[in-house]
Amino acid sequence: MNIKLERLGQKLIKVLDILFKVCHNNVIKINSQKKGLDMAKMITGTAYFASVTEPNTNFEPVWSINVCDLDEESMKTVVEDGLILKPANDKHPTDYVVIKQKVNNPKGGRFNAPVVMDAAKEPWDGRKIGNGSKVRVLYNPRAWTYAGNEGVTADLKKVQILDLIPYDVEEDGYTIPSQPKDAFAS
Repeated sequence: MNIKLERLGQKLIKVLDILFKVCHNNVIKINSQKKGLDMAKMITGTAYFASVTEPNTNFEPVWSINVCDLDEESMKTVVEDGLILKPANDKHPTDYVVIKQKVNNPKGGRFNAPVVMDAAKEPWDGRKIGNGSKVRVLYNPRAWTYAGNEGVTADLKKVQILDLIPYDVEEDGYTIPSQPKDAFAS
């Protein structure tokens, strides 16, 4: 009899744990909706280290863009959404926000690449975007929780290039390694 009660108690604890997690996730979802995090937002600024025509694969593949020089309305939007403003540094002239979208989703599929267009809203020709380009960025703010922490991230959806600064290997801080010489060539 005691063993049956003990097993029943363990099952009840598991059910309550599941119910708690479901309720907690619903509270986060409701709070996100109250904050307006369920709607796409747009900001305007200057692009740095844009990987929007092809993903950045240094670590986990992501499409991303750092946006500096936010105008007043954009700064207000970023702050209201609770996004993290990173401080200016030697590679970013002003405080900036990172907008990104993972390439791979947790279920094994792929997320959509961001739509990239020119100032006339025509599809982008695939050229890389250089630091200093003026851009308008559309993102979806999304609340997250992980390991007892929570916050807001911005999922990249669209980028409009308003004024292109062509990508320059040396100015943007990258160098192309020279071709290795064949050690066996005479």
